[in-house]
Amino acid sequence: MTPAPVRDAATVLVLRPGPAGNEIFMVRRGSTAAFMARAMVFPGGVVDADDADDALLAAIDLAPALAAERLGLPDPARAIAFYVAAIRETFEEVGVLLARRDGAPVDAEALAAERAALNEKRLRFKDFVAQNGLRLQAADLHLHAWWVTPPIEKRRYDTRFFVAALPPGQVPAHDARETTAGQWLTPAAALAGYTAGELQLALPTLRTLNELCACATLDDVRALQAGLPPASSPRPPRSTASCTCCCRATPPTSPPAPAATASCCGPAAGLMTAGWMTAPRLDRRPAVGDAHRSPPT
Repeated sequence: MTPAPVRDAATVLVLRPGPAGNEIFMVRRGSTAAFMARAMVFPGGVVDADDADDALLAAIDLAPALAAERLGLPDPARAIAFYVAAIRETFEEVGVLLARRDGAPVDAEALAAERAALNEKRLRFKDFVAQNGLRLQAADLHLHAWWVTPPIEKRRYDTRFFVAALPPGQVPAHDARETTAGQWLTPAAALAGYTAGELQLALPTLRTLNELCACATLDDVRALQAGLPPASSPRPPRSTASCTCCCRATPPTSPPAPAATASCCGPAAGLMTAGWMTAPRLDRRPAVGDAHRSPPT
């Protein structure tokens, strides 16, 4: 059977400081979702054709050539579309807007009607940006990981994972359309919920949370992405949760995932864990949790 085509997608880990370290806003996908139904995920979605529109390229604070360099892509328009999609999806899905108006932070809650119109496809994102005089803040997004859905899945995505700090004064809320709940969780709490059978987590989410257990601050997360050790806290023991070869999370009593094996596809070479692939960091240091290390057990 021919594998499904791979679509570009972007995901954003929205972080805020908490008493126990970084907290991440996660949402639960609906039971009827075609992809990762009922799973707890980070907000995000597919890159649209409009995300590379010239009007949006003029409204974002990142040059396409620099976006291409950061993502390791030869096509600047495709690269900048990942950043636009990350900003758009984060606003549509959880109401967090990484943008400024006249250099000042934006009151995202005051744009709730426009958010609803975007979700209902009554408003195009480029028109929303233009009407509100917004400057999209790609500088607030930091690339963390790159995952590709395995061929076994009917829907496949080439997804960039970004991290961003919650803008001052903004309060995230799930969209009550594609998602049914939203909550702030520390990585350790999310992993504990998974181990207890209370949360479903796909492999990329599980691996990302395992990585971020070592990070008490956003600076720690950025250091981790750069291949440097986090400064503020030691790495805790790895979760005992196991996972399967696709998007469907399973109870911790399931058989462990197959051992990681290295792929050999040039710049995209990296981790192959039970069918999922993640590339190394752009500076070519081994990614935390890649084929140079053992997968979670």
